[in-house]
Amino acid sequence: MYNEAIRERVRQLLESLGLKDIVTIEYPEASKRPLDLVARYDNSSIMVRITKKASSRRKDFVELKRAAEVLNASSLIVAEYLNREELLDDVLYTRDRVGIVSY
Repeated sequence: MYNEAIRERVRQLLESLGLKDIVTIEYPEASKRPLDLVARYDNSSIMVRITKKASSRRKDFVELKRAAEVLNASSLIVAEYLNREELLDDVLYTRDRVGIVSY
């Protein structure tokens, strides 16, 4: 996880957008993890990963994508960079059916 304060900010933003049942996923000893938050919107589930750099070649990206497919959920990555480029604000990027947005 990139930063606990950012995770809390993302959690609050999801709540303000009307998402419900937001659950923070805790990993006792994992530094690289594919999932930080799970939320529900109407009848849909959303799996959220928060990281500094996103890349479709990274293991956590692939794991998030697979988990979302198996659980029939949407996936979203909140990051500062996509590959080596800084993400623009208010833009939704997609890679392999995974949404990626800036902080």
